[in-house]
Amino acid sequence: DFCLSRGLGDVYKRQVWWFDRLEREHDNLRSVLNWSVASKEAEQRKETALRLAGALVRFWAFRGYVGEGQTWLEQALVNSEGMNPALRANALNGAGWLAFLQSDGERAEMLCEQGLQCYREARKTHKTSSVALSLIWLVWIAMRQDNDNVVHFLLDESRSLARDTGDKRALSYLLHFLAGAAISQDKYAEARSLLEESLALFGAMGDKGGAAWADRLLGFVLFTLHDETHAYALMQESLAISRETHDTPGSAYSLFLLGRFALTQGNATTARALFEESLVLFRAFGDRQPIAHALTRLANIAMQQGDDATARTWYEESLALFQQIDDDKTGQALCLQGWAAMVARQGEARWAARLW
Repeated sequence: DFCLSRGLGDVYKRQVWWFDRLEREHDNLRSVLNWSVASKEAEQRKETALRLAGALVRFWAFRGYVGEGQTWLEQALVNSEGMNPALRANALNGAGWLAFLQSDGERAEMLCEQGLQCYREARKTHKTSSVALSLIWLVWIAMRQDNDNVVHFLLDESRSLARDTGDKRALSYLLHFLAGAAISQDKYAEARSLLEESLALFGAMGDKGGAAWADRLLGFVLFTLHDETHAYALMQESLAISRETHDTPGSAYSLFLLGRFALTQGNATTARALFEESLVLFRAFGDRQPIAHALTRLANIAMQQGDDATARTWYEESLALFQQIDDDKTGQALCLQGWAAMVARQGEARWAARLW
């Protein structure tokens, strides 16, 4: 009702206000969760844990409490079989999202698949459109695993569900993921169209966080299409929104993309500062993959600036992280390539050849 009765500017401010309030009350919420999950007998308490943990997923994800949120969700899900399937589905889906943000793709896939089963069970007795969102997270995981057949099947099913139920939120995220699939196939014009439609939906709903993510990906697409001025403006807007809403992951990704932009413009000093700032934030919520990518780019810059000792430290840490991530061979290859260039310059031909 609040969103319908006021302008979008007020909606945005209200989102920030609520997140800030949750931040102030976080210790109290932790106490309630601890009281709820500690009980092994009272079903009502366990339902409270499921309901509360599922409701806090977005707060945990946006404010950088990814690891803590994952722990609470996993504890709330213990021995929850037979309870309200809609509540279980929400908690499972949220746990899958947070696992994915920590680069634990295998765990994320298992949790999202369980969540999908619960959503389908819930739809038999309750009208819910959340199946579409559950499918979307599975799409993301399938995309990361380069499983195109699964991606297309899930996208078709989730798009149909979102339209049938009139779920604009699910549809806006779906368009975002469809754009990601188009990008993976180098269909940037198609991705641009999808993201612009997604951005319009996010704006109409007053979803500032969603709009920031769409801005960020659209900026990347426009940068690839050589519309650099527009791309840079979108990346800056995304960073501003993320900082305003205290969205730690969003700020980290925006800084990382701005660092890449600065690097292509030949401004290594600015790029290094942006990558270092993004690295601090990435470390705060523990996602290994962007940490590894930021370290590789920092190592490349340090090498170019003649700081080989620092570069080697960053290359070593980056490679160790990439070796823990099965689905990012490209990132691992880029790390090895840069490291090889450095040791070749130092006269270590055999070592460079092995790295290459």
